[in-house]
Amino acid sequence: LQDGTHSGIHLGLGARGFQQAAGDDGGRVTGPRHYPSLAQTLRNTRGRELLRIVDTAVPNLKHIKEFSVVLKALALDGQWRRALRLLREMQEMGVQPNLITYNQVLSAMSKDKQVEKALGMLEEMRQNAIEPDVLSYSNCVGACKPSEWERSLQIMESMPAAGLAPDGPCFEHAAAACEEAGEWQRSLALFMEIAQRELESTSVGHNYALSAARQGKQWRHGFEIMAEMAKRTFEPDFRLRQDLEAQSRGLDRAPPPEPSARSTPSPDNVWQRKQQLRELREQDKRRQEERKLEQDRLEREPAAKPYEEEGFMVYGGQDAFANKNAHSMPAMDIAACKKVCQERGYGAFTVWSNQAYFRSEGAAEIKEGMKRAGGTTMYVNLEPESQRKARLKARQEEERRQEQDKQRQERDARRKQREEEGVLESPSPVEHSAPQAARGEGGAPQRAAEASWEARPRGGPPASGGGGGGGFGGQRGPQDRKPRPKLRSPGSYVLPVFAQHDRSNHAERQALIKVIARVQEASGAQNDSEFERECAEVTGTVRLYASHTPCISCMACFCQFQRLFPKVKLCVDFDDWRDTRRMVEMARREEEYKRRGVAPPDYACPGLSDMSDEEEFPDDEPSSASATAVAA
Repeated sequence: LQDGTHSGIHLGLGARGFQQAAGDDGGRVTGPRHYPSLAQTLRNTRGRELLRIVDTAVPNLKHIKEFSVVLKALALDGQWRRALRLLREMQEMGVQPNLITYNQVLSAMSKDKQVEKALGMLEEMRQNAIEPDVLSYSNCVGACKPSEWERSLQIMESMPAAGLAPDGPCFEHAAAACEEAGEWQRSLALFMEIAQRELESTSVGHNYALSAARQGKQWRHGFEIMAEMAKRTFEPDFRLRQDLEAQSRGLDRAPPPEPSARSTPSPDNVWQRKQQLRELREQDKRRQEERKLEQDRLEREPAAKPYEEEGFMVYGGQDAFANKNAHSMPAMDIAACKKVCQERGYGAFTVWSNQAYFRSEGAAEIKEGMKRAGGTTMYVNLEPESQRKARLKARQEEERRQEQDKQRQERDARRKQREEEGVLESPSPVEHSAPQAARGEGGAPQRAAEASWEARPRGGPPASGGGGGGGFGGQRGPQDRKPRPKLRSPGSYVLPVFAQHDRSNHAERQALIKVIARVQEASGAQNDSEFERECAEVTGTVRLYASHTPCISCMACFCQFQRLFPKVKLCVDFDDWRDTRRMVEMARREEEYKRRGVAPPDYACPGLSDMSDEEEFPDDEPSSASATAVAA
């Protein structure tokens, strides 16, 4: 009996999943073995492996919750056919589906854009006395393809008749269909209606709105949407942000990114590519969740008490308008950053990772939009705009007065030096004519005046007298000269594109820089805005020839030049590299023939027009012999 009882206990423990240790412990139970659940098994499984596991597990399913777990995994993978078949198997086994299982099947149909199947599922729900909810209609709207964007709007219009109001995902699905169909106006209108109705929106909907703004070249709306995304800690798509910034500068799209060497080759299998995209989405979702948790933790912690320092209010661990950087510079010297902020009239600057980021908004607006941020310190400028202008004006007056005092001291020093050397000031023509007539020619005063002219200072410009006849020859002093206007360099109007190497020294760009420099010299503009206004009125034609096909950087310079001079006709002509090499080779051979004293061949003759390298120059002996014959 004891042996049988012991063996029965052992079998029971083994059946329940416990281990029995071998050795001298006398059958000690060490702990349970780990068997993953069905949900854990299906969580990270996709494709054929998922279908294999589902086919294996379905005969053992009994409860509706177990069916719901399998349907959720099929919905995430978009396997709507298998999900629909599983729904039929549930009914055959006597398990009646509920609203949750129907919504999971609709979610699978939405992933594969099967709107007709989804609407048929809605009718089946009503026949089984199950009223669809907002999620059911949202999946139907998401099942519409871009070519069926009107159908998505009709589904949303039918929701009030069922006593339901569209939620944020409904509007986002419809806006996405309109954007992919090219209806960017409707897409933006649907996205704006989400904010008007105060509904919840996601980062995916915001990125679709950015894509619609890029499609319609509404970059101002795009910047507003990115500012709203920054408030909600959403991350805009990198390419969309670059394209909108390029459109704000007058371009159509941003240049394509540099090709990077991939660590692993791109998969050829469609399922593998989908798997990579899913992993990237999961990583992005995890990063956003971690950012949100970090932001919540910062919000719960009490903020550091602000304090005033040299005309700035310092806020630790806070920031405002994070994606609007008017200027940036290294933050090694905080005093220099404060000086730049006050000189240029910025409202504040934030120090993060040894870098200072300046904000162009006012101090009051910055204080209203301030929020917690880890590892940042914000310096808010407390100087009013009127006080800043008065300070700058006073400083300019002080600099001008110091410059005048310096010039006056230099004139006094030169005058004193001439007096010590016994050199007299050159008299004016009126004063010089009368004594000369009285004393006659060859007098001592005349010789003294000539000596003073010969001994005049040669190192710099002579000092100017009080009137038009004063000084040496009535020349103008430095204080009479007009200040030279400070304009941008001509090269800053035609920026190159770095593609594999530096292309700033290409001949096409240098030629356009010369044209802009000539226009700057001819114009009387005192600042950049005046010069750009004058450039907008310049007319004429610029003809540019290149001996090679222009690259993408030169094409970008052409577009920037045309934007600066909209009324100037730019004509560009170029040769293919084969023609260029042929012309260079022809010129080289003509020079070689001239150097050798041999008549060049006639390239117009048949057989010599291809300019191939098979032709050889004659040897030196025949050429010298022919030269001797010509001399004879």
